[in-house]
Amino acid sequence: TPTECGEEPHSDPAGEAVAWGSAPEHRVRSAAECCQRCMAHAAKNTRRPCNSWSFCYLPHCWSLDNGNTHTHGECWLKWQADVR
Repeated sequence: TPTECGEEPHSDPAGEAVAWGSAPEHRVRSAAECCQRCMAHAAKNTRRPCNSWSFCYLPHCWSLDNGNTHTHGECWLKWQADVR
């Protein structure tokens, strides 16, 4: 991904979801595309702009006990009050 994306492989930053990655319209092909979506969201949303993101690059990233499964292509856009 581009340097401005601040990619941290194998991480899932905290924050409030501003775009749910499990929704079909938020699936992308790459981490770079997820980053681009975050930057586009930030340019349009001043109240809670995307300032962190998480991309699922594996066929199966993780699951909850309730059956909620996260899979390849999910792009979660997040907003953190304090990004430090």
